Amino acid sequence: MACIDPGRIQEVRELFGYFDADRNGYLDPDEFERFLAALAEGEATETPTKVSFDHVDTNKNGRIEFSEFLDWWLGRHK
Repeated sequence: MACIDPGRIQEVRELFGYFDADRNGYLDPDEFERFLAALAEGEATETPTKVSFDHVDTNKNGRIEFSEFLDWWLGRHK
């Protein structure tokens, strides 16, 4: 990935942290579903959430670390 502005990384870190409700450093499926619902300004359906979660959880450990979230978020906001 190209050089990323540190200010942009901080913005994404704050967004991630807002939805990391238990402050454990990753998003679980429920936290990610709440994020998607807020992003869509409505209810996230189970199927798109599962597909999206699996897509973002690139190491397939059942949680989304900040690095995975950052890669996904920046990839969709080019």
